[in-house]
Amino acid sequence: MRTKAKQIQDPDHPSPRAATGSGPVITRRRLLAAGTAGFAAVLLAACGEEESAPATRLPATPTASQETVRARAVAATVTEAAPHDTRGIPAPGAQRPVSVAFTAPTWSVWGFGIEPMLLSAGLAASAASERRYRYEGRTITDHFKSDYSLSAQLDSLPGGGAELVMFHAHDLPDLLAAEQLLPLDDHLQSDADFDRANYWPGTLETGFHEGVQYTLPVAVSPWTIVFNRDLAKESGIEVPERLGFDEAAFLQAGLAMQGGPSIEGREEGLGFFLDVDPRPGPGGDYASWPPAYVFMQAALGDLRGASGTFETLRSAEALEVAQFFHDMAHVYGFAPKPERSGDRVWISYYEGSIGMFGGLIEGPGYGWLRTDHSPTQVLLPFPSFGGGGNPADVWTMIGISSKTAEPKVAYDAMRALERSLRDVAFVPAVKSTPEQLRAIAPALLDEELQMLVDLMASASYVRLSRQERGVLTNAIDAGIVLEGISAQEALLDAATDLQILADR
Repeated sequence: MRTKAKQIQDPDHPSPRAATGSGPVITRRRLLAAGTAGFAAVLLAACGEEESAPATRLPATPTASQETVRARAVAATVTEAAPHDTRGIPAPGAQRPVSVAFTAPTWSVWGFGIEPMLLSAGLAASAASERRYRYEGRTITDHFKSDYSLSAQLDSLPGGGAELVMFHAHDLPDLLAAEQLLPLDDHLQSDADFDRANYWPGTLETGFHEGVQYTLPVAVSPWTIVFNRDLAKESGIEVPERLGFDEAAFLQAGLAMQGGPSIEGREEGLGFFLDVDPRPGPGGDYASWPPAYVFMQAALGDLRGASGTFETLRSAEALEVAQFFHDMAHVYGFAPKPERSGDRVWISYYEGSIGMFGGLIEGPGYGWLRTDHSPTQVLLPFPSFGGGGNPADVWTMIGISSKTAEPKVAYDAMRALERSLRDVAFVPAVKSTPEQLRAIAPALLDEELQMLVDLMASASYVRLSRQERGVLTNAIDAGIVLEGISAQEALLDAATDLQILADR
């Protein structure tokens, strides 16, 4: 068990360790650079540049005059597009190089990530644009560290950086604060092929800042539950109904499939896999899967609340969810023993001794879901804990670098690429039918594809920055599971640390 230091280092008077650049300035819990990785299985090849020296402070939030914000917001809501201006657009066959920076997480051995999508869609977009463009990927290695800054990595790219940027939504605040992205409103207004109604409800808004559209979402993912049908049958229960899969149904199924010392062959079995890895990452941060903030999102929706100050963390509803998270680990036994966590827990998975686990659907679907080497599994929605809706992430979005010399050309190339990405991104950010999704993820059943469509129609997007996700994970997940603190203390720690982050 870790010993929790109660003092928080003053950012203006960093500790000797922080001053050397070997760690962030918050010493009680490091702010986790928590990326979300899916469970599809390929190992990404990291071929990019190494990151530059980390910044010790978050950049200030960008500001704009009220007149500018108002004008951009009006432009963003215009529905009748002007005729498309093709002046300056490369001619067919020009093969004008377009550099695309994208992130490749070092920890994501389970997630397909952005790179394979870009390789496939780049070729298709080049052909669809009559060879006007040739897309060149530039990898940015995304390290699991508190002080990771995507904007700093963009600045360190050789050859003037990149014209387009593809990234996870949790890095958008950092890019905006560093003024790395161009507003898209003027381009969207004059784009006759752009229709906001084509996107899943609430998806485009994840690329908004102060009423201005800075990015377009590419790939989204609802949180789901992978359910072990074989273990359920062995445990004498039926697969729960998708409709009405709430906290009670989730807990009942998990307890029915829970292993233990007295169950032969399933001594280390888990009814639900609640993983808070006791091994910290390179920056001293802790990974949790699924993190507690996903459960809270399902109950409360946007955790910032109406005032944007995370006052929801002090609510009775938040305490109830945090207590449930606590009980999953310490009462119901869903957290693996420390010596069985991390990679070793997958031995139990392949043995068929894990009843459920939560995950994001990233990459080209859940092809690994049904293999000769895994138990028979079905997809269920993430359990409902209240009125927050089904939690979802935008795991890939695309924007134009503010350093591009030809914004109109960059936008035209971006839109061609975005349209091609829809054929390989799972789940596409645009509305899709089950039949359209089947073409991307043939391994999924008809009822699962329909479930995904239903979930995306009413998804509740997790709109937390990388640092905010880290604060919540370190304070709540690691605090409760690894330190054994109470749910109330964990929420208080999280609210305090978020305020410290906001004041930096």
